[in-house]
Amino acid sequence: MSIERDLKIYEEASNWLRMVNTMAWTLTGVFIPLVLSCFALAIKFPQWVWLYAAGSIFLYLVWSSLIYSYGKSASKCRTALFSIENAWDICQDQKFYCNQGTPYFKKYGAVTIQIISFIIVCSGWFIIFNQLQQH
Repeated sequence: MSIERDLKIYEEASNWLRMVNTMAWTLTGVFIPLVLSCFALAIKFPQWVWLYAAGSIFLYLVWSSLIYSYGKSASKCRTALFSIENAWDICQDQKFYCNQGTPYFKKYGAVTIQIISFIIVCSGWFIIFNQLQQH
């Protein structure tokens, strides 16, 4: 492989990875307030509680599927970046992407955060439905 080709691939893969990270944080920043709004609206307008519950679950599904699909493509970029960094034979502390590993599948990575988020959303609805049943 030529160094120019490697540099181009490295540049494009790292740009895609940054874009995916930005999208993930932006989507998360939109998802959380929308779900909290669904909770608040369900408390304020209990006659529509099922609509808000379904809406928040739908929002969760859209959020998690987008994060997952972009996470898969980011994983492929990371694999290319690992390969290039290892081929360049640079010292270990300068292998930026190799040193990061694959955060999507780490113990506290995106998959774990998605599972915890789903549990929190379902728990929130369980509490709201319980409170509404008592009144």
